[in-house]
Amino acid sequence: MKGTEMAEVKQVERPLSPHLQIYRWQVPMLTSILTRITGHALVAGVLLAVWWDAGERMREYLTGYTLADMAAMAQGDAPWPPVSASR
Repeated sequence: MKGTEMAEVKQVERPLSPHLQIYRWQVPMLTSILTRITGHALVAGVLLAVWWDAGERMREYLTGYTLADMAAMAQGDAPWPPVSASR
């Protein structure tokens, strides 16, 4: 039958890819890993700083309100505090 020749070809035994444990540490490997780690740390730091800043700014407007008051505002049962236009 024509076209079945490739199916009958014996598979060549190839070695598996070497495991990471046999590689020697090299400068490009180390700098790549450290760049990724520091990049992730910087992103996490910026997100935490933005979250903290948003909390500080909201604290100015929500001082004196209890958690129950804030929950009522979030559910729409109570009005939000007025925001001054002085900013």
